[in-house]
Amino acid sequence: LTGEGRVFGRRVALVACVKSKRTTAAPAGELYTSTLFRGLRRYAEANAATVHYMDHASRAGNKRLVARSGLGLANGLLPGATPVLNGIEQCEHIIADLPEDRQVQSIVMCIVAQLRAMNGEFDTARALSPRASAAPASTPCRAPTTVRRVCSSPGAGAAAARTSCAR
Repeated sequence: LTGEGRVFGRRVALVACVKSKRTTAAPAGELYTSTLFRGLRRYAEANAATVHYMDHASRAGNKRLVARSGLGLANGLLPGATPVLNGIEQCEHIIADLPEDRQVQSIVMCIVAQLRAMNGEFDTARALSPRASAAPASTPCRAPTTVRRVCSSPGAGAAAARTSCAR
């Protein structure tokens, strides 16, 4: 389980505790030693860094950097530990905030289609999939294949979607 929020004005990401931990005192981020925890922590830190980068690009008025970092944030949602509904919400904000960048919008739409399928919203995912695939020719979109896989076998498909996107 992970979550995001603000503590004392700073953006923080919370990653659930796991069983294996050090036997000696250590800072909270280093206390847990499992591979799962380290992986989830890396995704949480990468997403936080991307949001920080987006904030700076936005303040500088650089829409292209905001769009590209939004794309990086969305790409990190599929293989990461962000809950699916939070990922959908973040992607929809990216799409709404970047109406002039069709390439970023279509790639993020691919990600939304996959997240919707992972959430059991199969009809919505199938409807989004062709729209996302209508992207410029240079835009890679695995949504149709992944959405079909998730819709045909929901439990195994969701895990496969996260795994295929982690490559």
